[in-house]
Amino acid sequence: MSMCAHSQAVCQVEEWDDSLIQKENDAKDSAKILLFSIDDMTRGVMSVAEAAYYIGLGRTVVLVVQQYPVDAKHPEEAKDLNRGRSFLKSIASSHQVAVFDTVEGAVSHIVGVVAM
Repeated sequence: MSMCAHSQAVCQVEEWDDSLIQKENDAKDSAKILLFSIDDMTRGVMSVAEAAYYIGLGRTVVLVVQQYPVDAKHPEEAKDLNRGRSFLKSIASSHQVAVFDTVEGAVSHIVGVVAM
């Protein structure tokens, strides 16, 4: 089962594997705007790295960044993850990249950019 909102979008698949890397990279290369969502439900380490990479390339990036919850079991891990998120937000700020707390806010911004 796959779900695609757009013909050039990378589809959500039940089982992700390495054979999808090139397809995903091709979709990112052809995208006019890249939306990265680093939410509070996942560590998001790869997304943080990818977003920073594309910002550094000068691509049009929109970010959703939420703090990772600090829990009693792994407080140091959460602190490290949140430092990475703070650093990404700092990189974004220095490159005039829009950062939002919610996906809805980011999508609304993108709609406004595309409508211009």
